Amino acid sequence: MNMMKQIVAAGPKHNIIKEVPMPEINEGQMLVRVTLTGMCHSEFYGWHTGTQKILGHESVGVVEQVGARVKGFKVGYRVTGLGGGAYKEYIVVVKTGEAEIRAINNTSRE
Repeated sequence: MNMMKQIVAAGPKHNIIKEVPMPEINEGQMLVRVTLTGMCHSEFYGWHTGTQKILGHESVGVVEQVGARVKGFKVGYRVTGLGGGAYKEYIVVVKTGEAEIRAINNTSRE
């Protein structure tokens, strides 16, 4: 089984890095390699008090795999709006009508 690293809050203002299984996708999902994740102000209280364990919904990444039913995205696209829990190497995202996943391919990397 392939493994990846994930940052998890282990108490007030304390994070640890864990090895977790690499996720697999189905035909309606994408696998995104997370390249950058910031901490949103809405997550700060949970991190500060230790009440929120999984953080990271301000993230960007690169599409690594695309399920057969996903339209409008392909491998190599840079994307944002990936959802929560992105303090890890890879995240599974679902492209639905409500998702705020956006391709940002025409933007500078700087």
